[in-house]
Amino acid sequence: MVALSGCASISGKPSHPLARQTWELREIHTANKRPVTLTAEQASRHTLRFGRENAVSLKLDCNNGTADWSAGDAIEGKGILTIGPVAATRALCPPPSFGEELAADLPQASAYILSDKGDKLSIVTRHVLFRFKKAD
Repeated sequence: MVALSGCASISGKPSHPLARQTWELREIHTANKRPVTLTAEQASRHTLRFGRENAVSLKLDCNNGTADWSAGDAIEGKGILTIGPVAATRALCPPPSFGEELAADLPQASAYILSDKGDKLSIVTRHVLFRFKKAD
């Protein structure tokens, strides 16, 4: 009889802590602007879902997108993160919308920071820090 662990793939390799998680965008920090805090409704329309097969699905407000991703193991909650170009639908979403900003800046991701409890995720890009919370 073969037993599969909830945190290991069939190959026996543990899945990445970001994999199979959905994250809601909560804050956007840029160097030249005040931080933007999203409402709960806005957060639910701006999400990332990291798949096991190195594909990330994005909810970009009224649009959807996909990209490839890879991440190194976290050391003290920090790790390397790479997100490829985002392929997305291009509907015009009513303001305020942060989908275009996510699609443009996520491919510049260089690192991630995962909270001790694993319920908060920060993605560091060249010009922006995106803060996410694990969706319920």
